[in-house]
Amino acid sequence: MGMGALLEGRIYRGNKGKSCEIKDVVVPFDKDDGYNRLVHIMGSRDTFVSSYFAKTGVSLSGKELTDLARSGEVTALSVFTEAVKSLAFALVNVYYLFNPDKIVLFGSFKDYSDLIVSCLEVLVKEICYNDFEAVIELSALDDNATAVGAALFAADLYRMYSMYATKEGFRFELINVNETELGGFREVTFMIEGD
Repeated sequence: MGMGALLEGRIYRGNKGKSCEIKDVVVPFDKDDGYNRLVHIMGSRDTFVSSYFAKTGVSLSGKELTDLARSGEVTALSVFTEAVKSLAFALVNVYYLFNPDKIVLFGSFKDYSDLIVSCLEVLVKEICYNDFEAVIELSALDDNATAVGAALFAADLYRMYSMYATKEGFRFELINVNETELGGFREVTFMIEGD
C-alpha cells in the first residue's frame, strides 16, 4: 500500500524522494508474552484472497471474496477485520510521525471501503486513546491514482533537468507549467540553452 506525506501542499515520498510502502510495522500481538511482533500489513485484494484461501482452502476472486464478506460470511469478514487491525496500527504510526490533518487511502480500497473505513476510524481512535484528529478518507481519484504518480514523476524530472542545467551553467527558462494540488505537473514546458 503506497504512502506519501502531504505537508504544506507538497508530497514527500520517503528517502531520497522515493515512494514507500507501508509493509511492516510493530504491533501488539494476541499472545500474552509481553513481546511485540513484526506483522505484515495487508492491503491489497490479492492479500485478502490469499488469506481467505489459507483459512478455508477455497479459491475465490477478489470480487467474490468482497461480496461474501458483504453478505456476512464469518471467515470472509475475518480477513477484512485482520486487515483493518494491521492497517490501523500502520496509520497510527504515520499519524504520530507526521501529525497529518488528513490520511487519504488510494487504489483498490475504494472497492471494499464499506468493509473497512468506518471500522478503521474507530480502531485508530481507540489505539490513540481518542487523541487521533486526522480525517481518514478515500481518494476521489479512484483508478486515476496512477496519474498522480505520473504527475509527481514529471515534477521530479523537471527538477532534475533544472538542477543539472544550473550546475552546468546553462541558461534555463521555465515557459509554462500546470501544477497539480500535490505538487506534480500535468504539463511543463521549459528551455535549456548552452554548450
